[in-house]
Amino acid sequence: MTSSAASAVPADPVAVAVRSMHAMADGEQADFDSLYHPRAADRENLVQPPSSRVPGPAGFHSTALWLRAAFAGLRYDIHHAIADGSLVAVTSTMNGRHVTAWAVYSEDGTPVPKAVIGKPAIGYETLASGAASLESAAAPGAGCVIFTTSGTTSAPKFVLHDQRSVAGHARNVARGVGLDGASARPLSPPLCGVSGFCSAMAALAAGRPLVMRPAWDAAQAADDIVKHRVTHANSTDEAIATAADSVERWRREGIEEAMNAYNGLDLTEPPA
Repeated sequence: MTSSAASAVPADPVAVAVRSMHAMADGEQADFDSLYHPRAADRENLVQPPSSRVPGPAGFHSTALWLRAAFAGLRYDIHHAIADGSLVAVTSTMNGRHVTAWAVYSEDGTPVPKAVIGKPAIGYETLASGAASLESAAAPGAGCVIFTTSGTTSAPKFVLHDQRSVAGHARNVARGVGLDGASARPLSPPLCGVSGFCSAMAALAAGRPLVMRPAWDAAQAADDIVKHRVTHANSTDEAIATAADSVERWRREGIEEAMNAYNGLDLTEPPA
C-alpha cells in the first residue's frame, strides 16, 4: 500500500504515513482526501471489492469500509516507521474481532462465474442480499448438507446427507447429552465441520438456545457462559482450556457466578 501527501497535509512524511494507516480504522472520506494522493495505489489489492480497485482516496476509503464491516474494533498498531526523503516504510499489525461474514473477490475483480465444473454457482453476496423464502421445500429425502469423508476407500469424497438423517441424528444427540428445558449450549467448533454442525442441530432439535459467534474468542466465550447460563458444550481441548482460564481468573477475582456457570458444563463428547 502506498500513499503520498496532498498539499493540505503537513510536511512530515512519517506523520502522514502513520495517519494514513490509522485512517483505515476510523477515517472519513475527507480524511482520505487529505491523506492519499489521487494516484495512490494499493499494490496488494487481490481480494478486495471492485470499488476498492480504483486509485486515489476513494479506493482506499472503500477498502477501509470493507474491512470495518467485517472486523469490530479495527485498529492498527504501528511498530516502526522510517523515512528516506519522501519515501516512508511502515510496519504495522491490523487488529480486530471478526464479527460477520467477509466476502472476498477474484484477483481480477470479476464476479463469481455462473457455473463451476458444470454446476451452478452463486456468489455469497447474492445469497446474503436475497429475500428470505416464504415457501418450504422440506422433504425427508431432500438433500440438506454435504460433508467430506474418506469412508472405506481412503479417498476423499463428498457425502450428501438428507433432512431425515440430519433431523434424526440431531434428536439422538440432544437426548444423548441430556439437553432439557433448562439447557443452553455455545457453538464452539465451526459449522463447516461435523462436530460444530451436529452441536448446533442438537440444540435446535431440543428447542434450546444456541450461542453463536462468527469466530472463537475465549474471553467472549467465557462471558457467554455466564450471560446465557450455558449448561452443555463440546469443543476441542484447547478451546475449552482457554475459556476455562478466563473463568478461573474471574473466580480468583471474586466473581463466583462465572465459576458456577462453568461448573455446569458437560465437557464430554456426544455419543456416536
